[in-house]
Amino acid sequence: MTKVTLVRTHQLAPEIRQSRLKRDWMDATYNKHAYRCLPLSTANVSGWEIILQQDLVVQWEGGNTVPTIIEGENYKGRVIANCNKIGMVDMHIGWAFSTEPGYDTWITGSPNHFVDGAVPLTASVPSHWWPDEVQVSWKITTVNEPVIFKGGEPFAFFTIYPNTLAQSVEFNVENLWDKPDLID
Repeated sequence: MTKVTLVRTHQLAPEIRQSRLKRDWMDATYNKHAYRCLPLSTANVSGWEIILQQDLVVQWEGGNTVPTIIEGENYKGRVIANCNKIGMVDMHIGWAFSTEPGYDTWITGSPNHFVDGAVPLTASVPSHWWPDEVQVSWKITTVNEPVIFKGGEPFAFFTIYPNTLAQSVEFNVENLWDKPDLID
């Protein structure tokens, strides 16, 4: 077992909760067929979500411009988002992460949870991060249309992983057609 320390960087930090299995788009598939994909469902619950406290509406005019926050920049005096990069919105998570040596934090948007007009960027936070929160960035993909991040929904997802994992993986490549018992 590893220990993760979460430090609130603001008194009104958003809720962190175990990530959930359910997704609206998965519910909408015929007989909820999407849930039959075990790897997909497992990804949905393999970490923790950070929940947006209110709607955030962003619009990007395209090109080399910075998006504009139309609504929801502040929550009760706490800045929850800003736009200072071309085509991106940065969302403040209100928490700083610290893991034990040997573990890092992978942070991105919630798996298989979509926001129309935006895609999450992904970051890996080193185990001994300074006591400052990480921002989750989303690339806006829709031009001249409002992009709505809904309050009560996740805007970030994180999971903890051993930071030596990539170095310790060894690939063994085989061919399915060389295994007649599996082909049958």
